[in-house]
Amino acid sequence: MSTNPEDHRPESAAAGTPAVRLHPERAEADGEAGKADPVARFLHSAILRRWRGLAESVPAALDADAEAVHNLRVSSRRLRAVMTVFASHLRSNRAKKVGKALRKVTRSAGGAREWDVHGETLARQHAASTREGERAAIEHMLELVDARRAHEHARMTRRLAKIDFARLGRSVRWLSEHLVSTATGQALPQAAWSVLEPLVREALCGMTRLRERERADEMHTQRIAVKRLRYAIELLEPAFADGHARLVARCKQLQEILGRHHDLVVLDELLSRTLARLSEHGRTTLADGLLAPLERLRGERRDQYLEFCGVTTLLDEESFADEVRRGLRLPRRVGQSVSGE
Repeated sequence: MSTNPEDHRPESAAAGTPAVRLHPERAEADGEAGKADPVARFLHSAILRRWRGLAESVPAALDADAEAVHNLRVSSRRLRAVMTVFASHLRSNRAKKVGKALRKVTRSAGGAREWDVHGETLARQHAASTREGERAAIEHMLELVDARRAHEHARMTRRLAKIDFARLGRSVRWLSEHLVSTATGQALPQAAWSVLEPLVREALCGMTRLRERERADEMHTQRIAVKRLRYAIELLEPAFADGHARLVARCKQLQEILGRHHDLVVLDELLSRTLARLSEHGRTTLADGLLAPLERLRGERRDQYLEFCGVTTLLDEESFADEVRRGLRLPRRVGQSVSGE
């Protein structure tokens, strides 16, 4: 299959018509979705909007545009959140194939995005440095990172070239229409809570343990769980009577802190390994030049960890769960006091 970006646009050039409807405001007017209740219309629009974000990112991502790679990865994850939230309605083989294809998109963009971020961080360090030894050492790192980045982008291109995006788009539209016909009409707040409760537990449990000392691997696992929770809350907006924007904002804040921390941890490890190798091979000038950049990087890492500790002091599992239930206008859980304490 061709790797030309034009070959992966979400439109069929031969037919001159979209391979999948990308504009939710038009798609909503079609078929049963246009006649459905407001919740169904929101769901239909949300799914197709996420698909549009994915499909429109593909050509630029194939041209190694860092922002497009990021958007491609995020859009695929948001679509995969649909599979999580509505898992009980998506047990068919066709639905499973959609989930598998979306997971391939996410994984294809993962490595490229990670090395894009490392390059951006090192470029900022290089621009801020005035010492020739440091600048030379950072340039050495940039050469290593650029080579790996090029490798990962080539790998991403090969993987994306194997995905039939026109077919995937049709499957996403089917998924949207299937959910509109099967997943609406139930008691939405209670159904939303049944989905969100385990995600809240997974995302926010163990925060006290993580504040005791920095545990990088566990914080990375927590970041993934917080991301899943955020995307699920975004998708379930119609279930909330109030407080939805605040809940999303709190998840986003924590996700971004954990994301920056993880990026710095990975880059810290890369610089440390490179410094050790340079020292072992007698490249003392380059090794010495990496000492100050590495120390600054570790300072940023400490700052992110301290910010995480500060934010999570006010974001515990029980209080967030109660806030979700209040937003859904569900009654207090058994054992909760009138004051909510």
